[in-house]
Amino acid sequence: MTRPLVSPGPQLTAEQRERYARPMLLPGIGEEGQRRFLAARVLVIGAGGLGSPALLYLAGQGIGHLGIVDSDVLESSNLHRQVIHAVAAIGRAKVDSAAERVRGLNPDVEVAIYRERLTQERAVELFGEYDVVVDATDNFATRYLINAAATETGVPEVWGSVLGATGQVSTFWSGAAAAAHGTPDVRLTDLHPAPPADGVIPVGAASPVIGPLTGMVGSLMAGEVTKLVAGYGEPLLGRVAYLDTAAAEFRDIQFKK
Repeated sequence: MTRPLVSPGPQLTAEQRERYARPMLLPGIGEEGQRRFLAARVLVIGAGGLGSPALLYLAGQGIGHLGIVDSDVLESSNLHRQVIHAVAAIGRAKVDSAAERVRGLNPDVEVAIYRERLTQERAVELFGEYDVVVDATDNFATRYLINAAATETGVPEVWGSVLGATGQVSTFWSGAAAAAHGTPDVRLTDLHPAPPADGVIPVGAASPVIGPLTGMVGSLMAGEVTKLVAGYGEPLLGRVAYLDTAAAEFRDIQFKK
């Protein structure tokens, strides 16, 4: 069990106690944990297949401030897995569509949108404003950029990826902030030391994926965020959750001692 990452916010209103009654029954969360959720600031990079379920469940849980980074517009081929968006949003910026859905789901949540492609400098600037970063992107260059910026800023990073019928989820945290929190120094390069050579693994629009798998992986990513924020359970620090939906297989693999 890790220490809570976020201090509790103000006392809950009667309406909030009713809304969040079920998660507050969980040992390790309670009302104090819910106040931590409402005080938390989480940046989700990517409003696509992984970002959709992550954003929906983080908003439903009452993460008080969500930032959404994405530069793309919605296409019809996205809809089988990017379930935060509707048919009517085709042609719109994904950040706008996602923010509208989050606001409609939970008025407790403040949303900031960033319609842009991250650079290293911009990532470092943005990450300093958030408690946790969620990497819901689909290309290797951006994943390594995100991890480098998270390492530089000391912000914990929840990471996920999908390919075909398989998916992975892990949490990385490194630098002085991780050491001060008493957690192991773990980086993306500990799990994947280098990206694969060009053309070995399809990415982006060329990558095959089963739609429901993105829901499973994105939901696990949201779960990692809640564990970090409220300090309950065991985050996947130094471990990777591996899912193979074709083989009905789930493994929890330790990759760093």
